[in-house]
Amino acid sequence: MLTITFDQAIPGLLEREGGRSDDPHDSGKATKYGISLKFLEDNKIDLTGDGIVDERDIEALTLEQAKAIYKEHFWDWLKCEDLPGTLALMVFDFGVNAGRYRAARFLQVALLRLQQASNYIDSDSYLKVDGIIGPKTIHVVTWFNHAGAGQLVAAYMSKILYHYPACKTWKHHGAGWIRRWGKTMKEVSETEGGA
Repeated sequence: MLTITFDQAIPGLLEREGGRSDDPHDSGKATKYGISLKFLEDNKIDLTGDGIVDERDIEALTLEQAKAIYKEHFWDWLKCEDLPGTLALMVFDFGVNAGRYRAARFLQVALLRLQQASNYIDSDSYLKVDGIIGPKTIHVVTWFNHAGAGQLVAAYMSKILYHYPACKTWKHHGAGWIRRWGKTMKEVSETEGGA
């Protein structure tokens, strides 16, 4: 199984995320390096140490702090180190863009559909779609990776591509999401080509 490290994945993600943004159509509020104020608020990450999570925390956010947040709250949380490299890039990027639980749930739904289509389901590895990537999810990912990773990547990609147009902010962000996904898939194909 081709694996990639966080240090290999983070440059592409940071390039896609960009610098400082304060888009009124973004439910995440102000962002810097792709880290949103809403994410800091939801996770009670007070970077200024003043007891209040607000825009001053976004302003204070350094690139190294952003990388540390991505590592702990996305890469590690989504168990990307246990996923095949191409899938790890996709899950990591989608988790950052659309949310960790959604990225994990979409992976589990894709796996469940593959399990059902292949009659793979058994009581020891039947997946519960709970948005948490745990040992059962990793076990099924590993099985499908050995059986043909292309199926799993295609199933996950299909879930994502159906998701974006259904979003209520599609008219404001759709073109950017498509560009982003194109860049992510270019990175995935380069990773596959280097295998």
